[in-house]
Amino acid sequence: MRSKGLKISCISLLVLLVLLLLNTGHAQGQRGGCEIHPALASPATNRKCGMSGSARRSNSSSAGKSSTSSGVGRQSGPRGGKLSAPWLELPSLYIFSLGIGPVFQLSPADNNIYGLRINVGYGTNEEVWGLDLGTINSATRLYGLQLGGWNKIGEVIGLQVGLANSTTSAYGFQLGGWNYIEQITGLQNGLFNSASAVSGLQLGGGNTAAEVLGLQLGGVNEAREVLGLQLSFWNIAEKINGLQLGLLTPGVGLGLLPSLWNEAGQTTGQMGVRNVADHAYFFQIGAVNTATAAAYGFQISPIYNRARELYGIQIGLINVVTRSLNGLQIGLLNISRGSGGLTYAPLINLGF
Repeated sequence: MRSKGLKISCISLLVLLVLLLLNTGHAQGQRGGCEIHPALASPATNRKCGMSGSARRSNSSSAGKSSTSSGVGRQSGPRGGKLSAPWLELPSLYIFSLGIGPVFQLSPADNNIYGLRINVGYGTNEEVWGLDLGTINSATRLYGLQLGGWNKIGEVIGLQVGLANSTTSAYGFQLGGWNYIEQITGLQNGLFNSASAVSGLQLGGGNTAAEVLGLQLGGVNEAREVLGLQLSFWNIAEKINGLQLGLLTPGVGLGLLPSLWNEAGQTTGQMGVRNVADHAYFFQIGAVNTATAAAYGFQISPIYNRARELYGIQIGLINVVTRSLNGLQIGLLNISRGSGGLTYAPLINLGF
């Protein structure tokens, strides 16, 4: 009797397992239009099924979503971030997901996770609410905390920490060795940071951004347009409405360690060893100051000031204006090669 009961139990468990696999295959077929069960098909066949599902969803989705024919990513653009689905996806509760990509994932890639997701290899889902841990984390949206080796997300609201982060937009914090983002409101902190638009603080060894509203702080800063402050050893900007400045020196009160090089197309203030700007408004303070188009305000240097046109005051050992002097030069040697003032004048040269 005991042997017979054991046989019945084994047969029942086998039947349940078959039913579970068939149910999974039916769900896979509904999503991708594939009739072959993923557990019975080859990995290549399953990838083909996944791509078919991606194509069907792409045709019915709104503009802005796209699917790739290679299976590298299902979507791109503002809602991008997801990698291709694993070969085998099993149903699970929405509070937990386990990904062992590209082979297996406990939860379909189109599901949302509300709780905990753990990825060994990689895992991919639509939205993750809560804690996301893994080697490679992929999702359309993340709300919460993400810790991983490589994080590839469409939109992040919360904290993202990884060796490498690739994100479309974020509201919160992005911390990593290498960070790339289209738009961030908050803090981007890493050895190398790259962004299209920053509203807040970009902090790192090297920072690049198209637009900065706030502060760039690092070893080297480069931006197309800055509304705020660049604080670094080397600052570069096409247009800065704010200030380019050296780093605050720890242990020396509030003294300033001048930056090595400040360069801007247009600036309202530069302080460094070497300052270069096309149009310099308000002031340039450094060892060598150059305004290639015009200086409006002050150029102050213990060594050398140069401007094509001057509308203000130059104070330095040697002061040079190459086209038009409309102000005052104070120094050991003052030179005005264009209109206004004397061509060579010791101590003071005045022109209008």
